[in-house]
Amino acid sequence: MSVKEITYRTLQEDQRKYEILLLRDAQGNSFPEIAEMLNLPVNKVRQQYETVKRRQLRLYADYISRRLGYGSTRPVIQVFAEGMRYYQNLTYAHAYVEQNYAEVLREFRAGEPGVSQKILEQMPPFRTEVGEDEVAYIVRRRDQDRASFRTIAPEVNLTWEKVRQLYDWHYYKKMRAEVERRLRMAANKEERSRILERYLLGRSSSKSRYQAFLAEDKKAED
Repeated sequence: MSVKEITYRTLQEDQRKYEILLLRDAQGNSFPEIAEMLNLPVNKVRQQYETVKRRQLRLYADYISRRLGYGSTRPVIQVFAEGMRYYQNLTYAHAYVEQNYAEVLREFRAGEPGVSQKILEQMPPFRTEVGEDEVAYIVRRRDQDRASFRTIAPEVNLTWEKVRQLYDWHYYKKMRAEVERRLRMAANKEERSRILERYLLGRSSSKSRYQAFLAEDKKAED
């Protein structure tokens, strides 16, 4: 397939999904606002948005890779993955791709809008890492002050989804360290299997499982 054969207009074949894309990306509406406008459940709006964004990414990757002479779409997908790892937010991850290939994608869309300036202004600046002091601040604000992830996010200039991910990862590491400590202390294979089954295969959060460890230790001391 040549560059000329890849057309952005194929994204418009499903008019409802494309309408949702424009309402979200070009106009900056929230999912509840779009749901109300279109008289659809919020979950349905999210689902259709995610579907059209996946197709948009494929089109972007195909066009960019051919236009810039890449051997595959991998470099573009890697940029998206990098954005997704940092932002933990689909809209911002796509916006990150648009920022990195702004000129080429404007050419590709041929007048159709991309992510709005409103969203770009709300988007925290990309960073390669988040410091341990910031993670400690997030944990303190969440645990001691009972602040919501959405409240904490602007305080550390991150998305609320990234704040939640960092908080969960903090407790996952603590929980995993406790699991490994107990495995080293286990008397036999059966005990190790019980530890793994109880603390790694359950559906409760890493924090809840870590707190269960602390409760067990306190009970043992008493």
